[in-house]
Amino acid sequence: MEKFAGTTPALISFLLAIHSKEMPISEETRQAAFKAVFATMLASFDITQDPKDVRMKANEQPYRPRSLDPPPKPPRIPCLDSDSLVQLTMHVIEDDTLRHELSLFTSQLGAQTTRINPLDFESLFLPFLHSLALKTTITEPHHEDLRTLFATTITAYHDRFVGPTPPIPPSEPDVADGSRRWVRPPVRCTCAANCAPLNAFLADARRHRIEFAVGRQRRAHLHQMLDATPRTECTHRTLRGGSPEALVVTKIDWDAVHKRNVRAAWEGRLKSFGGWMEKLVGAGVDLRAVLGLEEYERVVERREEEAPEEGAKDGRAVAAAAGELRKRKASEALVRSSRLQNAEGAGRDVRRRVAETVAVVDLTDD
Repeated sequence: MEKFAGTTPALISFLLAIHSKEMPISEETRQAAFKAVFATMLASFDITQDPKDVRMKANEQPYRPRSLDPPPKPPRIPCLDSDSLVQLTMHVIEDDTLRHELSLFTSQLGAQTTRINPLDFESLFLPFLHSLALKTTITEPHHEDLRTLFATTITAYHDRFVGPTPPIPPSEPDVADGSRRWVRPPVRCTCAANCAPLNAFLADARRHRIEFAVGRQRRAHLHQMLDATPRTECTHRTLRGGSPEALVVTKIDWDAVHKRNVRAAWEGRLKSFGGWMEKLVGAGVDLRAVLGLEEYERVVERREEEAPEEGAKDGRAVAAAAGELRKRKASEALVRSSRLQNAEGAGRDVRRRVAETVAVVDLTDD
């Protein structure tokens, strides 16, 4: 027991073995053992460790040709699977004698969301929450601890995995500042007809694109010089259709390339976040009730992100994650409103018929 005291996954497996009644012990001893091991686990609860001793046989390893490049990183695998976490949590929920342990357990899980690898949200925590939502109703009054865990995890998932909105890269490169990043080394040839204008363009920090409307041989010469010169960091392609056809040389804006890559990665994470929110809603989780109105608007609807950015021409990705949720909420609200109006209309009809009945009663004999 002391050997595995600091290894949470091993203790969880031991707890599940005790619960499954695989051990030939009395029920009283089983409950006492479960509580003792559970307390030991909570004392050093940690699911942030990287999995260790994961080895592959030689014939299972992917082939990698000889290269000076570093080997690719292996896929991230959490140290614990979500099914084990669900089984343990459901047992603690269903045992009324473990109310205090449930509160401590959910608190420990919530604390882990600030420390785990952000990739573990989608491989461990979100599948865990989804399965938990399918198996229990977190809206019940005595499940306040579960609602807090859901809120803490969703907020941390948004803030640590999705992250803040990166700027939208400009559609046109900014060369007005004449930054040195636009200067390129010259090609080796200095012929006046072809390469002199090209070298002047490469050295000009305020130009990023040039066209050479010249014949095929001169275009081929420019192609060869650009290909033979290292670190020109330019694209060069032939623009068809003209007479003569033009060679278009464009300096690569690595800053914009980086921003586009960052933006594309963020949009992918935001889309994934929206997909998991849809799954939780489909499992019966009321995100507005769990998160509270203010946090719901910030995390799910991303109200703070809706202000247009300076120079932004396309903000479709900002609200993509919450779009379907808002449509569903609006549809549900419309249905509730329609039912309420029908109920009120039926009530008015009943009151009118009652009034008409009372109005025709003959009281003259009284």
